[in-house]
Amino acid sequence: MLAELVESVLLLGVIVVTSLIILFPPPRPQFPTFHSWKALKQDPMWLGYLQAVYRDTLKETSLFPIDTSSLMFYYPALLDSSFVEAMNFSTSKCNQENELCPSSLWHFAPMDKWVRYIYQGKYCVRFPNGIPNHTKIEVLHRCCDAKRIGFWFYLAVGSGLYYDVGKSLVVQDHKDAWIKLFGSVTKPPSNLVELNHEIYVRARSIGYDSIQYIYQPLGNERWCYEIQDCRSTTLQTTSPCPDATDPITKHLFLGYQGCLPFSCSAAELVLTM
Repeated sequence: MLAELVESVLLLGVIVVTSLIILFPPPRPQFPTFHSWKALKQDPMWLGYLQAVYRDTLKETSLFPIDTSSLMFYYPALLDSSFVEAMNFSTSKCNQENELCPSSLWHFAPMDKWVRYIYQGKYCVRFPNGIPNHTKIEVLHRCCDAKRIGFWFYLAVGSGLYYDVGKSLVVQDHKDAWIKLFGSVTKPPSNLVELNHEIYVRARSIGYDSIQYIYQPLGNERWCYEIQDCRSTTLQTTSPCPDATDPITKHLFLGYQGCLPFSCSAAELVLTM
């Protein structure tokens, strides 16, 4: 009799818990992690979003997990409007050493571009030791760079535009770049364009394909991660796209993990902000 009573109580408990879960499901993670293609297919919004960004190249054999909270760059226009309105953009600057780094976002471009981009605090850097040589990494580019200073990118994981850094010099900032390339005795130019030109020419001459600036200051205790390509040779005027004959076009890619060839028209949004 007692055993039957215990069994009935346990069964009732299971029924109550199941009913509560159905009536009050646990909150859906705002930025979920997908551990498999099957899991991603069960989330129509994120499946549609990621396939749009990566041009339908995600599939069962793609590399998982995919952590959407680790993206530095989002296209809100490709997400459900209700989700965008509820997005929690932290304002933490993450400037304390060993402080955890939340997805701190700010408006990188006017709202009509519908783009959001992460900034870095001084101690909150995605790749504090730089990106390894010959690695494809997601970036964005703003038009237009001056002549003979290279082709400049912001690090933007989640943009869908990949760049191969090639043989890359990793520096903290312009001052560090100058010292590593010219030594501490030679005085750098005070004009920024001239400084970038001298660094570009010197880096090219000794075989570097790019320079990674880990802490480029933006002001207001914000930093960004910039990459200066040293292979580019043509001048940008009104178009953000590199010239079709520019060597850099061989080092740009689209699709998940850069599996597709580069096409400027396909990458227009991420190149024109």
